[in-house]
Amino acid sequence: MRVRNIILAVIISITTTAILSAQPNQTRRDKPDRLNLTEQQKQQLKDLRFQSSKEKIQRQADLKVARLEYRQLMSEDLPDRSQVMSKLDQISQLQSNLRKHQVDSRLSARELFTPEQRSKLRNIHRNMRLHHRTMNRAFHHRGMRMDSFRRHKIDRPGFDAFDTRDFSPREFRRAVRMGKRAY
Repeated sequence: MRVRNIILAVIISITTTAILSAQPNQTRRDKPDRLNLTEQQKQQLKDLRFQSSKEKIQRQADLKVARLEYRQLMSEDLPDRSQVMSKLDQISQLQSNLRKHQVDSRLSARELFTPEQRSKLRNIHRNMRLHHRTMNRAFHHRGMRMDSFRRHKIDRPGFDAFDTRDFSPREFRRAVRMGKRAY
């Protein structure tokens, strides 16, 4: 039984490595290079990103303050129902505004691209989704998705536990080979 699991793990590892090595390494940093942006487009994107980030930070801060005030209201022995409901409405409105701002920023950025650049961007995103799906399938046989390994510190008694949040898939496979367990 153990030999079969080892063989299966080796086959999946080899297959995953072959699939991933066939795909180009795509990161956010090299997108502008592959889109052949003009200097004017780069500057406009930089300005848009700055303004968008600035607004997003302000909106997130407002949302955090509203949630804090809601928690304070709920911590009272007998909270005022109308105040709690109005605070919930305020939180919902702030969340909606934050999401709308994010979508508006994305649409504004798309308007800066030519039709050819938008087509290239769609292909880049499609390849990135395929890459993430492949990675999640490769680690699904262990009972968890790869993004779950990165987000959580997995610790069970009897095993040498480690924090996988900062592990790349390659480092994770190496740690598993070395005999450390993340499950």
